[in-house]
Amino acid sequence: MTNPEVLAAEINALPPRIRQYVHYLETNADPAGDKARLLCLTENNAGLAAEVERLRGELDKEIALGAAAEEAATVLRIEIERLQQLIRVADEVGNKAAMEISGLRAALKSGAEKLAAEPFAPRSVIEALLEPLGIYPDCPKHGVGSVRDAIDGCTCHERQPYEPEGSPHGQS
Repeated sequence: MTNPEVLAAEINALPPRIRQYVHYLETNADPAGDKARLLCLTENNAGLAAEVERLRGELDKEIALGAAAEEAATVLRIEIERLQQLIRVADEVGNKAAMEISGLRAALKSGAEKLAAEPFAPRSVIEALLEPLGIYPDCPKHGVGSVRDAIDGCTCHERQPYEPEGSPHGQS
């Protein structure tokens, strides 16, 4: 666009009849400047329409991201529920296993007690039955005791390595 002052100077330099004609066109073409204002508004509307479209595109992206986030949250909720169910099942299995282990421990202890009552039962067999229970006849705190004493009391877990009687390492 040209500078209005330069344009006015150029118009004033024209011959008088042409100047009058330009003035006539200016007056009759847009007497109140409405057409110029309308042109400005049209350009502004076009710019605003472009901005609306840009914002609408951003909004669509945000909506898509929100939907994806919602879908991911749903998948995570389902996965959490599945894991909680697995934990419940594992707890049930663990409780059953603990009950079975408790029964096995009682059976082992009972078997060791019965063997300890036998006069010729090998000490190593009785100790093998007691070891999974954490009962050790040879204890550094309580000394080497009888198997019966071990069954009745010592569970301190400070086990000495078992050396069969009569071995060179088992003699003090």
